[in-house]
Order: sequence, then C-alpha cells, then structure tokens
Amino acid sequence: MIQQTRPSSGPAVFVDVDGFEVSVESNGLPPRSVLVAGRPLPRYAPLLMGASGLVTKGGSEAAHLVEVARALGVPTVVGCDLEGVRTGGGMLVAVDGHSGAVHVLDLGH
Repeated sequence: MIQQTRPSSGPAVFVDVDGFEVSVESNGLPPRSVLVAGRPLPRYAPLLMGASGLVTKGGSEAAHLVEVARALGVPTVVGCDLEGVRTGGGMLVAVDGHSGAVHVLDLGH
C-alpha cells in the first residue's frame, strides 16, 4: 500500500495482467484512467501522466513506477489481489492509496 492524499476512480486500462496485454504505450491512457498492471514496470511511467490511479498485482513499493506515481500524486496500491477481476473494457476502478482499498465495478455485465 502506498500513502496518497486522495482516493480516485476512473475506467480501468489493463496492461500485462495474466497474459492480457494492451499496447497503450504509443497512445497513452485515456484521461483519468486507472492503470492496472501485473507488475510496476518502468516502461509504464509515461502512462501515469493524467492517470487517476495505479494498481499492480505484484511488485515492490520501492519500484521506479511506484516512485513516479508518488511524485505525481497518483493514488497507488501495490500487491492487489486481482483474482476474479475480468480484464478488458467496461471496468470502473476506485483506488484509495491511503487505506489500500481497490473497488472494481464491472460495467460490462
């Protein structure tokens, strides 16, 4: 869990989660999206500009991507259990970096 000042929410953009990978590096994230990644890889750092949150399945709170998120004030939760979360479109994610809470609403069903 990473301490941040405010909870935030937005549509989920999944990158490299359980074999599901979307190439968003060239286009960036849609505004106010929550980046959901399997691991906090440095190559995702440019995607944090304008992001409303970061959630990773694994990794360390000392990872470069997490440090960038902290510097940008992006609410972040590291080590989130994404079991049962459907990857793809139609997901709204709320991230509270202070409490470590991540809420997922599946708008596709």
